[in-house]
Amino acid sequence: MGSQAGGCVNWAALGRYEQSNARDKVFGYMVSRKPMETAEQEFERAKAECLKHLRIQMEQIECMSFADFPAKPRHQAPAQSADDQTHE
Repeated sequence: MGSQAGGCVNWAALGRYEQSNARDKVFGYMVSRKPMETAEQEFERAKAECLKHLRIQMEQIECMSFADFPAKPRHQAPAQSADDQTHE
């Protein structure tokens, strides 16, 4: 997946899932159109807001060290009971 000028990837070369994921992220910031704002202006505003928040999230993750990472992840699959294991 090569980049084009401006750091953009070739949109047509992206898979369906990647395109859908990008669209969904921007769509999440399209809360309401301001008066006198066109659909394209609303899209550009939502895209800019989305990118701003993604950059902040990336900076926060980059600043994190191993010491900041919990020893036990919060999202863990529930442990299987002995009864569940016998049915596999």
